[in-house]
Amino acid sequence: MKWLLVIIGAIVGLAGCTSDPDKGVINFIKEAEKQTPGYIENVPVIPEPEALKYAAETFRDPFEASDVLKTASKDARNQFGGGPDLDRAREPLESFPLGNLTMVGTLEKEGMFYALIKDSVNTVHLASVGNHVGENSGQIEKITETEVDIKEWLPDGKGGWQAHETSIAFFVPEDKTKGFVPEDKTQGHR
Repeated sequence: MKWLLVIIGAIVGLAGCTSDPDKGVINFIKEAEKQTPGYIENVPVIPEPEALKYAAETFRDPFEASDVLKTASKDARNQFGGGPDLDRAREPLESFPLGNLTMVGTLEKEGMFYALIKDSVNTVHLASVGNHVGENSGQIEKITETEVDIKEWLPDGKGGWQAHETSIAFFVPEDKTKGFVPEDKTQGHR
């Protein structure tokens, strides 16, 4: 029934469309063709816009740390023996807060562990000791079967930096049949 109403509505709509133009439109075209083109007197003069020169070289590159931060960072590293290297290139896992990163597995090759870390957009990254993670210049210091140990640098509020130790634990799914469950070394069994 619905289709029948749609078809009838379409036919009625198309019936209103004809190939004959309205007589008013035809008369307007005839009158317009009879008129001779004219010129407008006293045309307003539009001032030409002033061209501006863009000089970006006088501004700081927004993708680099400011000179104040670089100086504070270098002073703090010299004075306190630590702090993040603000001049280095950022790594992919530094785009995510540590709370959004999950350790989903490890790989071992020749006695060296590599962590499989999943980010908040479900991309899995291969990370090793020395890689940077998180938004606070965190650096991976140790990888075991059960966790990734990280050293972050947090501002101390005095222009310096304070080291903060944290870790990302291995993700254990609720249904233990879906994934590997690491050995619980405190109780000595699986």
